[in-house]
Amino acid sequence: YLLHWYIVHLTMFAILFAQGFGVKDFEFGFSFGRPKAANGLPLWGVYLVWIGIVGVLYPLCRWFGKYKKANTQKTWLRYI
Repeated sequence: YLLHWYIVHLTMFAILFAQGFGVKDFEFGFSFGRPKAANGLPLWGVYLVWIGIVGVLYPLCRWFGKYKKANTQKTWLRYI
């Protein structure tokens, strides 16, 4: 879950840079760094990004699930 948060935000910044926005255009706070000017992707683009992020994270989550199952003696894994 935590890795997902960072990947989504890094992807958002990459898309905004690709759309021509600069660091000075970003307004941090409740807008999470998005510029006030019109930006973003069409709905089909959002779906493509979403599917791509799920595709990247699925193998990592699957590996971590196997690791957690194989290492039950590590109690700290229960909290992740």
